[in-house]
Amino acid sequence: MKFLAWFFAIIVFFSSFFVIFTVNLHQTFLTPDKTKTALAKVDFYNQMKSVLKKDLFETGANTEQVNEASRAISATFNQYDFQPKIEGLITDFYIGLNQSGSFSLNIDLLEFKRVFATNLNTDKQSSEELMKAIPDNWKVDMAPYATSFAGIKFIYRNYNAILIVYGIFVFLFLLFCILLSFKYLKLFFWVFMIVGFLLLVQLLLWKIINFGSLLSGLESQGRSGLSILIENFVKYFRQENIRILFWESLFLIGPSLLGVIIVSVIP
Repeated sequence: MKFLAWFFAIIVFFSSFFVIFTVNLHQTFLTPDKTKTALAKVDFYNQMKSVLKKDLFETGANTEQVNEASRAISATFNQYDFQPKIEGLITDFYIGLNQSGSFSLNIDLLEFKRVFATNLNTDKQSSEELMKAIPDNWKVDMAPYATSFAGIKFIYRNYNAILIVYGIFVFLFLLFCILLSFKYLKLFFWVFMIVGFLLLVQLLLWKIINFGSLLSGLESQGRSGLSILIENFVKYFRQENIRILFWESLFLIGPSLLGVIIVSVIP
């Protein structure tokens, strides 16, 4: 019986960190609605306009073309709403996570190019050159990031199952502690108290770790806007995760400390 109690104590201890990470990820942006909320909070749509303007038109064209392109694209962004396109892209992303194998993300830019063309005041040849700078569709192949997204895909597809399995482990851990003796409940409470203190350590790590190097692999597709999207997501997730970890650690430490005290003083 003692072996089973300690066996489930070890399982619950180590699995708690994975489950907490899963819950925090789900609570911050690992659903279509939460992702759309995160995009709005990090002001992604306005930042994306600046990125696209820089990447599409500051690429070596003559000064007159750059000035005209900058003027025209600024007017186009005021007239064309990218938000429905991006929100559709988010929906496609989560559909892709539910699929086996790799997938790609696409946005049709033909309508954007049509609006852009109406705002140009240049000769036909210059207009054609500027129009060529804009692709007909925005596409990012997610296959190179299959390994990075494998964990996210697993969490997204099995979120409820993860919580159910973890709940069963916690129940079995509590059951074997009770069956051993009332005093053995100290083990149950101490496990969660230690998890709570380690969450505080994790909170500190989130504050000091620099994630810039983790994003360097996205620079090759930077013109797609993917790099700034991931960068803003990481910043948003770090801020939200620090807040959630703080309350989770208090929730674990407080009741666990109280439980240890009660078990210690009751005969």
